[in-house]
Amino acid sequence: MRLAATLASTVAAAASVALAWETSRQAAGQAYDLVNDAGIFGVATLSTRYADDVGDAFLRGQTISGPEYYAPCFANGDLLFLGLKVSQTWRNVLTSPSKNATVAIASNTDPAVPDRRHSSHDDPSHPQWDPKRPSWRRGMPSKGRATFFGHFELLDETSTAPGTDRDDLSRCFLSHHRDASHWAPGAKESPHVPFWARFVVGRIYWVGGFGDEHFIGWLSRDLWTETWRARSQHANGVEGYLQPSDAVEAPLDEINPALNPLSLFAEHEAAGLGLFFQ
Repeated sequence: MRLAATLASTVAAAASVALAWETSRQAAGQAYDLVNDAGIFGVATLSTRYADDVGDAFLRGQTISGPEYYAPCFANGDLLFLGLKVSQTWRNVLTSPSKNATVAIASNTDPAVPDRRHSSHDDPSHPQWDPKRPSWRRGMPSKGRATFFGHFELLDETSTAPGTDRDDLSRCFLSHHRDASHWAPGAKESPHVPFWARFVVGRIYWVGGFGDEHFIGWLSRDLWTETWRARSQHANGVEGYLQPSDAVEAPLDEINPALNPLSLFAEHEAAGLGLFFQ
């Protein structure tokens, strides 16, 4: 009887957690907020790979990463970057046939800056951590971060695809990064050779924070584009944003199955590992 009661209470607790967990659609909305968060200043970590035939044998196949400015200048959620041919990171893009890369964007890592998802709403202009939240859940691991997988399209004078007008691109990017006007295409005082590059998002790996509170898993390009268009309320993009549509909440079966506590419970029981909840 005691074992049965324990199992029943454990399953009930797991079910309550599962019902509170986020869907991929909710996670995509949070990723949208992150990309547009003024608190991270439009800075991402760009990672590219050295070719297998690069002159320095040590660097062959190695990855280089570094901070780069980005701007959300496209209607479908693609990102605009300003490349420089002098940069090792961008040389890998220029010489790569696929031009594949990853772009990592993270929340403000300062523990003193609260995550609005877990902050007190007493004063929205000055958010504070929820006083009931443990101190060990107030750091970087508790905040959202995303890795965008995709490839670059270089936008030159001959680009004719929608959203590639150089003047529009420049205005959009420099509205986010005014200092970049000193080395952007057309800058007279820059000693470098700059170019615009569109990062085409293929897929996103999202870590919303601690797994018992937030979604962790993959977000498709289709979901990203749909979310971007729905959430964009102002025509700031080069191509113009669509008006937001009524959000349709995803069903519970879209909860990340790899992290669903009910699924984990069943797997542990089947493997004879017993209870794992603390």
